[in-house]
Amino acid sequence: MKLILLIFSAWLVATCPSWARDDKDRFLEFQEDHYTLTYDITTVQMIGPSRFTITHTTIDTPDMMKLELKAFATLQPYCARADGKYPAPADVLALGPPDLPVENIEVKTNRTKFAGKIYPHKTVSWNYPYKRLAIKTQEGLVQYPAPVFHCKDQLDTENEYQNHIIETRSVIMNGIRNKELFDCKRGQVGTFIGHENDDPAKAMTYFVRPETRIFRYYFGVCHWVTHEEPYTPE
Repeated sequence: MKLILLIFSAWLVATCPSWARDDKDRFLEFQEDHYTLTYDITTVQMIGPSRFTITHTTIDTPDMMKLELKAFATLQPYCARADGKYPAPADVLALGPPDLPVENIEVKTNRTKFAGKIYPHKTVSWNYPYKRLAIKTQEGLVQYPAPVFHCKDQLDTENEYQNHIIETRSVIMNGIRNKELFDCKRGQVGTFIGHENDDPAKAMTYFVRPETRIFRYYFGVCHWVTHEEPYTPE
């Protein structure tokens, strides 16, 4: 009996290393300009030496959350308008005076084929006119898109449409959970396109590059979980 308990205890330590940690060591946060990335060590699943999966939550800063909620509420009424481009109202600029051009709100109808029939599907989109949110490319700054509003179409029931609105607002306020794979001996990180319970073999892996944001996450998370300095690619 004692042998069985010892074996069971050893198994718990090996499979659930986070249980031995205090609550204050449970989370590792990376604060970015307009969001916080938080890794939860209780979600670690070891799949090999210095190779594991872990789940993180990405949640916006309060001012960014306010902007997204304002934009989402502003775009919704445009579903009643015809396709085209419309000037953005001044009160949607919740981060203050813009430092990039204020683009028009675009209403666009695409057509989807379902069960042999063609159904219209209208969306409302807009881009944020702020440099702090812009995406840097080789060609310059690309304005960051606001949450696209999907208007109710013929395939949606009223309940489905209302649930879509509730779920979108929930994502804005509560963040998004994603699972990642880290291989700290090879300088690799992997992402999961499907469900977070997907098999680790389904992760889309890539090598990290030093002096990038992803490398900062890789180095910090690997050191936090394994207590060892991870491999750094040349």
